[in-house]
Amino acid sequence: MPAHLIKTKMSHLLAAALLMAALIAHGSPAADDDLDGDGKPDELSVSPLNVLEDGSSSLDLVIRMSTLTAPIHAHLKSPTPSLHAYINEGALIVDRGEHSRDAAELSYSSYRWDAGRQRLCLYADVTGVPANQLLGERLPHDVEVSRYGPCSELGDDSTVQSVAEVLGNSCDLVVPTDIRHSVASDPGRTNEWLMADCKRRLDNPDTLLAVVPMSTETGELRDLQILAIDLPRQTVVARRVERNVLEGDAIYVNAVALDTARYTLTPKQRAFGVRVRWKGSSGPNPYSRETLSLYTISGPRIERNLAGLVTWERSGEWDMECTGTFSSVSRTISMTPSDEGDVRLNVTQKTKDERMTKTPTGCSTAVVREAVRRKVLSVAGGKYVVPSTMQAPGP
Repeated sequence: MPAHLIKTKMSHLLAAALLMAALIAHGSPAADDDLDGDGKPDELSVSPLNVLEDGSSSLDLVIRMSTLTAPIHAHLKSPTPSLHAYINEGALIVDRGEHSRDAAELSYSSYRWDAGRQRLCLYADVTGVPANQLLGERLPHDVEVSRYGPCSELGDDSTVQSVAEVLGNSCDLVVPTDIRHSVASDPGRTNEWLMADCKRRLDNPDTLLAVVPMSTETGELRDLQILAIDLPRQTVVARRVERNVLEGDAIYVNAVALDTARYTLTPKQRAFGVRVRWKGSSGPNPYSRETLSLYTISGPRIERNLAGLVTWERSGEWDMECTGTFSSVSRTISMTPSDEGDVRLNVTQKTKDERMTKTPTGCSTAVVREAVRRKVLSVAGGKYVVPSTMQAPGP
C-alpha cells in the first residue's frame, strides 16, 4: 500500500451515502451546486470525452466559481474509456467507473475546495463493488476509501504530503483505535466515526477535539457527541452530548465539522465552533443551510456558549431546467471587547433574492433584492442569545 494514503473499510450506511454521488446521471449540475460554500451555484463545463486507441481517456474541464475572478482549468486522465466529472454535495466528483445495472466496479475521486489554499484538493478515492440491481442488491459492498494528505491539487497526479505528517481532520488517522472503542455511546446509539471530524486545539496542541455523530439502530443520525481528548495520556477528558440535534424531517445532515478559529471570549477563555451542514431532498425545491455553535471547555465539562446560529441558508423553487426563484442569506461574525468587560459578538447578515429565466441564448439570472443588516448579540450568563430569526429550528 502506498505510504501517502490509508484505506479504511466503510460501514454500509456511509458507503451508501457516498455512492449516491457516483450513481447520479452525468448531466448538467443542479442550480444549487456550490463548491466554495458561499451559498451560490458554481458552473462546471466539461469537454467531450477523448478515448485513445489503448483504451485510456481524457477530458478538459473549466470551473467558474463565484468567489474567484478567474476560472479553474484542468486536464483529467483515466486508464479506462470511462471518465465523467460533475458536482455533488459540495464536491467535484471525477468518476472513472462504468455505470450500468450490473456494473462490476466502482471508482471515483472526490475533490473539495480549500479556502486557505484557494485550490480544489483531492479528499478521497472511493472504490468497490456497486449493488447489482439484477440480483436485487440495494447496497454496495467491499467499499474502500483512500484518504489523502492536505492538498493533492486537481489535475496533479503527484501527492504532496504523507499521512504521517497529517494532523488533519480524519479521525481514523489521528484518534487511536482503543480511544475510539472506549468512547461511550448511549443505549441504542452507534458512534459514526467515519462521519466525525477531529482537530487539535491551536492554543493547546496536546488536546484533540472531536465531534462524532451518533445514529439510531435504524441508521438515522440523531445525536451529536463532542469530545476533548488528551493525546499524551490517550484519555477523554471532557464530553458533551447534544440530543436530537441531527434529527430532520425533509432535510438531512450532509456534514459536521469543527471550527478552530480564534473565538476569544475572555483573555483566558477561547471557544471552538461546531458547524453542521444540512441539505434538502427535493429537486424542485432545493434547500441547504449551515449552523454554527460555540463551545468552551471547563474541566470535565463542555459548555455551549452559542447555539445554532445559521451562517448561511439557501432555498428556491424552479422547474429543474432554468426558470425559478432563489433566496439566500449569509452571516459572518466578529468579536470585539465591550465596556462591560465581556466580548460582543457582531453579526453581519447579507440577504439576496434572485430570479432565473430562460432566454434565447440560455439561462439568465437577475438580482431582485439585496440587503445588509448588522446586529450585536446580547450576553446572558456567559451565553449569547440568538434571535429566533437567525437560529435553526429544533433543540
